[in-house]
Amino acid sequence: MESGETEIITTMSKEDKVLAYIRQNGSISMQKVMETCNYRSRTGARKLIDKMINADLIEKTGKGNNTIYKIKE
Repeated sequence: MESGETEIITTMSKEDKVLAYIRQNGSISMQKVMETCNYRSRTGARKLIDKMINADLIEKTGKGNNTIYKIKE
């Protein structure tokens, strides 16, 4: 690579992946968080979502199986 060229593929953080998904689709479900971030269990996805909610990045709407997460306005 010559200087000045940059790698097109950048590793996005899991938070970035979640936010990018929400920007494209309006919201995200826990199942989609697991798929998007390659979590094998809900526990990892839940910790990520809780961290993002605590950081005021996203907010939770709905209950039970209808729970979705949106970018906090």
